[in-house]
Amino acid sequence: MFKEMVRLLPPRALKAELPVSEAANATVVRGRQAVNNILAQKDERLLIVAGPCSIHDTAGALEYASKLNALRPGVSARASRSSCVSISKSPARLLDGKVDQRPAPRQHLRHRRGPEKARRLLLEITGMGMPAATEFLDPIIPQYIADLVAGRGRARTTSPKPIAKWPAAFRCPSVSKNGTDGSLQIAIDAMGAADAPA
Repeated sequence: MFKEMVRLLPPRALKAELPVSEAANATVVRGRQAVNNILAQKDERLLIVAGPCSIHDTAGALEYASKLNALRPGVSARASRSSCVSISKSPARLLDGKVDQRPAPRQHLRHRRGPEKARRLLLEITGMGMPAATEFLDPIIPQYIADLVAGRGRARTTSPKPIAKWPAAFRCPSVSKNGTDGSLQIAIDAMGAADAPA
């Protein structure tokens, strides 16, 4: 039963409250350039995006990113690494205060806490020098965190045509996955849609 509507904090307000630090911004810029160069074949290194498929525990995510970041110097000549920070897909619940945009009953602050926790997490990960990649599943969440992402992958959002055009609107590199049936056509179509003006 519908009981109450709680307004989501505007992205601009949250960004003003949690601005990008110089260290985080440098990480994002460096990460995006590395991914762009690898995808354009200007850089022959491998691109590695490693991390959990979904995040429900920010402490665990930070520990993972920290350990992954410690490995970067040893492989930087052969590979560019990014930490995968998937915060808006099930079973992740970061954005609702556990983590996703769906609020739990009688815990209305999660409307604000979700995007806030997601942004804080990405600020910490990029602040340590570790580029982050994620998957955007709706048009709202990117407004809160896209400035902290070095790249984005698309699995569930590869096939819907409106969503397939999203990469044209983002400044970060985007990767499309093949379909669950193994066919490459969905990914090929998504790249064609992404290449068109937003």
